[in-house]
Amino acid sequence: SLLVDSATRTMVVDGVQRQWRMGSLAREMFLRVVLGLVEDPGLREEVRARVEPLIRGGGATATSFDPAFAATLAGDALAAYRLATAADRATALAALTSLSPDERANLEGLSANRVASGLRTPVFLMHDESDTAIPFSQLAPLAAAIPPATATSGAGECGHRRSMPISTTNVATATASVIIEVCGRCCATL
Repeated sequence: SLLVDSATRTMVVDGVQRQWRMGSLAREMFLRVVLGLVEDPGLREEVRARVEPLIRGGGATATSFDPAFAATLAGDALAAYRLATAADRATALAALTSLSPDERANLEGLSANRVASGLRTPVFLMHDESDTAIPFSQLAPLAAAIPPATATSGAGECGHRRSMPISTTNVATATASVIIEVCGRCCATL
């Protein structure tokens, strides 16, 4: 899950957990999601005071979670605090699981995978492990949600909003394969 990756600044790629260098845009979006889970404005500010330095800084550690503060929270506010202070993936996943059904549905509605499954045209996805806005681990689930999608990745050569130094031949080959796939469905010959 993107929120588990964001909370822990890790990603799982090919079954291996790796560190993810989370950029400022991703940190800001994660902070907004966490605070959006806290309905009461006064409580939201208390949670903000506790979690904003963690999210904008180096991330949660094993000592980030304050049990005394957590005891003052309940429901989705507690889940949000647990998520923002999760030092490992299991704790972050447990925090997400403890959200109310309404909040889980709201978060699922924000997922690109939900929208992607409705696409019916070939899509070429390009992503890289060095992306600081979206963890690389999000490529495979997105590609799986888009029928038919072609996914490729750079080897540390491109990140979000950086130009990818790949050869013109590779781009042309990928583009041609998409064109052939489309035309192969609707045209007898190219």
